[in-house]
Amino acid sequence: MRAIAKGIQADIINVRAEVEGAGEYEQIGGEEKLKEVAASCAAHNNWKRYYPKLEEARYRRSLEYLASDMVHKARDRELKLD
Repeated sequence: MRAIAKGIQADIINVRAEVEGAGEYEQIGGEEKLKEVAASCAAHNNWKRYYPKLEEARYRRSLEYLASDMVHKARDRELKLD
């Protein structure tokens, strides 16, 4: 976060430099932890690979919301009929 606040691209090299500069490199888990974090982050230059997954997740959430809304409305209607 410090790198981003300074306007520096937050890639693994810059993040490592920031963490080492703050004296926190070993505290966070060293090289292994940095590689783990870097592997789990979506990079801006990979957006074309991640966009379809995000779009599908958005679509599924909208279907889930719609279905949930329909179920709640159906239940409310059943309760009013009694």
